Amino acid sequence: MIKVSHEVPISILSYIGKLNDYQYCLPHLLDESLRYREYFKLSSDYIIMDNSMHELGEPYSKDKLLRWIDEIKPNEFIIPDKLEDFFYTVTQVEEWSKINIDEDILKVPVIQSSNFDSDFISLYLTYKKMGFNKICIPYGISLYDKYFPHPNKHIRRSMGRVILILKMIEDNIISQNDKLHLLGCNLPWEFKFYQDIPQIETIDTSNPVMAALEGIVGEDYYNIDYKPKLNLNKCIHWDSDKINLKDVITNINIFKKWLGKNEYQPCFHRRS
Repeated sequence: MIKVSHEVPISILSYIGKLNDYQYCLPHLLDESLRYREYFKLSSDYIIMDNSMHELGEPYSKDKLLRWIDEIKPNEFIIPDKLEDFFYTVTQVEEWSKINIDEDILKVPVIQSSNFDSDFISLYLTYKKMGFNKICIPYGISLYDKYFPHPNKHIRRSMGRVILILKMIEDNIISQNDKLHLLGCNLPWEFKFYQDIPQIETIDTSNPVMAALEGIVGEDYYNIDYKPKLNLNKCIHWDSDKINLKDVITNINIFKKWLGKNEYQPCFHRRS
């Protein structure tokens, strides 16, 4: 069954972290927050460390990445990439493939391409030839548009990723023993189409949490056809008093249903 992790504001990380199948670490927040840093240093859970490119919009310091890899010792590290930038991403993968880190840490490259199926597929096959045991597939790239033409951008890019992954499996580009990580999403119900695809090992998304913080909860979230405007950068330091934890849990449970998982039954206590 697919393992999922939801990124959340730091103030509720210790609570929501218990609901995650593994922990997803954003290295730039290790610099920003002692509380965040201590959470990951003390965690005994499986950890996937991102490269923070999506959040920062620019490359994160290689020296800082190496420092946090050494201190946190994640189980997996996602090699730096850049949205829809094929050449930058390839250069980073080539560079990081030669960098020595703890041999127990799995390096995971990301496929990036703009409008060319051939680039996307050839990069996937190149990564396999390079010996990578797991590969990331991003959300939201324009390549997906052609696979599911629809007036709603979020629907066409969500369903476009589904169709491209299924096509790659049908064509045996993604083989039976391959392992995938899906980065984020446009629309969360996309993931209900992946329940019977064993190659998809892990996913990460803050979507149910951001929707809850924006007031999109329950039935409204179940039928959502747009991506919440709120993102983790804007709310990462929100105080817990500003967050309706029940709404967050409600949306996470809806998300769990899409993945075929059991709901979480929270125990809320009155404040003294």
